[in-house]
Amino acid sequence: MDELIEASGRKTRTKRNKKEGGGKKEEEVDSSNEDGAQVVLGLGHLQGTFYLLAMGYGIALMAFLFELLFHRCRSPAPAHQHLSSAHPHPSSAHNSRSPPTQY
Repeated sequence: MDELIEASGRKTRTKRNKKEGGGKKEEEVDSSNEDGAQVVLGLGHLQGTFYLLAMGYGIALMAFLFELLFHRCRSPAPAHQHLSSAHPHPSSAHNSRSPPTQY
């Protein structure tokens, strides 16, 4: 993929130089990059950036997982109560004329 991008960049620079009247050959265009001319960036130039991005994503994921574990360890365990004994159902009331209890 890098070779394809670099070849396209060389081709574009060669056409531009011919239009400007420079008339440089392709080899001269490549060697002039060392003299401060513009360079077409390839994937090889940006590889470190992508590694840094992936490392940041990994650190963020680990921090998120740590927060989840920390929250679960620090929060009190939920009380397991049987609901029917804690709050009787309105239909089980002895007085059928009383309004249902709202919770």
